[in-house]
Amino acid sequence: MPWSLLPAFPPVVEAGLFVNAPPPASLAQWPFLRLTSPNAWPQWLSGAPHFGSLAIALACWWAWCLALLPRTWYARHGLRRAVLLCLARIAREHFTYRVLAMGVVGSLGVAAVWAFGGNSWAALLSSLIGMLCGGGIVWAVRILGHQILQREAMGFGDVLLMAMIGAFLGWQPCLVVFFLAPLLALAAGIVQWLLVRDDSIPYGPFLCLAALAVIVFWARVWDRLYPLLALGWFVPLALVFCLAIMGPLLLLVHRLRMLLEKLLD
Repeated sequence: MPWSLLPAFPPVVEAGLFVNAPPPASLAQWPFLRLTSPNAWPQWLSGAPHFGSLAIALACWWAWCLALLPRTWYARHGLRRAVLLCLARIAREHFTYRVLAMGVVGSLGVAAVWAFGGNSWAALLSSLIGMLCGGGIVWAVRILGHQILQREAMGFGDVLLMAMIGAFLGWQPCLVVFFLAPLLALAAGIVQWLLVRDDSIPYGPFLCLAALAVIVFWARVWDRLYPLLALGWFVPLALVFCLAIMGPLLLLVHRLRMLLEKLLD
């Protein structure tokens, strides 16, 4: 498949209603999801000689490699000491050199695909952006949750899992998966908290369940997602805004939970 696991048929207007376009005759003609779907692929994101697209792909790849480095972060004694301790941990671990070797080899592979261009490059760039988007969203929530709730909101395994979902499905389905997973986990979390007063539940299974639901019902999801994604740069700006207001919302939920616990005790 040239793009991803999910097709991206544009809706067709018939008698004032949006319906799916008829599928192409062959698999090669299927318009699979890519980075800019449902908008057109811009020329500057193409392969050689457009170095901007190569820089974006390498940045995504090295962000993934840096995320895999063994590190610790203790900010109790100031930012400078925390940075020095983190760098010292990275430098003394043998696993660091394996990650760096993987980064160099992977960079050569990315550059080779960029040199050939075409569908292969569009697919690779779309996958790298999806990986960064999926992992980045969960990582941002993980950091915010830890700072506000003073506990681990999500494990790093959830970050890796969401990154892989984004790499295979694309960044567009990742948005739906990320917002659908908490809804699926809400019922289980409420029941668990009422029974055993434990509000800690594994988030990974619900990410997988949400990804499966998006795949199975993708035709309906895409029909509703298509008009929003057609807005272009408005979508990432809206996502940044949502992450910005997530901090105050988490703080509000934390205060309400503490108040509810006092009332029930």
